[in-house]
Amino acid sequence: MQNGDHCPKGGSALNPILASMADTAGDGPSFGLALGCGGARSLAQLHAIEAFDEMGVRPAAISGTSMGGILGVSMAAGFKGADLRAHALRTLGGQARILARLWRSRPKGMKQTLRGFRVGQLDIEGVLDAFLPAGFPEDFGDLQVPAQVVATDYYGDQEIVIGEGSVRKALAATACMPPVFLPVVRDGRLLIDGGLRNPVPFDLLEGKADVIVAVDATGTPARQKGGPKPMETMYGASQHMQRAIMQAKMRPGLPTALLTPAIGGYRSLDFGRTAEILEATKGLKDEVKRVVDAAFENWRRPAA
Repeated sequence: MQNGDHCPKGGSALNPILASMADTAGDGPSFGLALGCGGARSLAQLHAIEAFDEMGVRPAAISGTSMGGILGVSMAAGFKGADLRAHALRTLGGQARILARLWRSRPKGMKQTLRGFRVGQLDIEGVLDAFLPAGFPEDFGDLQVPAQVVATDYYGDQEIVIGEGSVRKALAATACMPPVFLPVVRDGRLLIDGGLRNPVPFDLLEGKADVIVAVDATGTPARQKGGPKPMETMYGASQHMQRAIMQAKMRPGLPTALLTPAIGGYRSLDFGRTAEILEATKGLKDEVKRVVDAAFENWRRPAA
């Protein structure tokens, strides 16, 4: 394997554990992959999935939040990064296509449809059915790689980790961004976006892999001429909160590598700019490969 030579502008943080790995039994280290929230910005994480695919490395465990949860579970289900990229470009290739799919996902009955659109909230389970690729597994037990996603218990004031049962219900819960989507009821709990409690759930992978690679696509609010609109101010405030949570979570040894793709300037709902986002963040693929290469190299290095 060759080390990548391109580092995304967002940069990365490598834990010293990569420089201290000693020889152990086995062909190499096991990897855990944590993908985070960020709405449309999270699509940059497709590069990380592609990097693992191209290097022939399958994670031992995957965790994710919000859109990162959707992508992570897709990888755990066996979908290849290149196929997920093609699917994203096909289904999110412009506002017209997105709106057409959203319209097809509308609730049954015109009265219910109009009521939902008036309050500005959509049924996320219906939206997922409209956008997920065909052949998506129904149950976590059908996944090829163990995976978990995070949701927020609206009334219970806690993080909810989901790794069993209905995959669609779990993905709906983890990606239930307020106020775009209606809350999801699961096991008697009212659940919303997991990014409000755990933006990049790398901590769920502790003890499950030798090397934990985490991707943070939360970003910072983009500057706008004339200042942000009220709704954009709310999303920007969430970004600040998520970054504060990330700073509080970081500790020595976890994660092994934290990668931050260059997603400044893109907003949570910029799904119509999917191609732009993927082009702007393509350096992330080489950065992930560099981390994986370094892990293998240090794993095989004899102990001093």
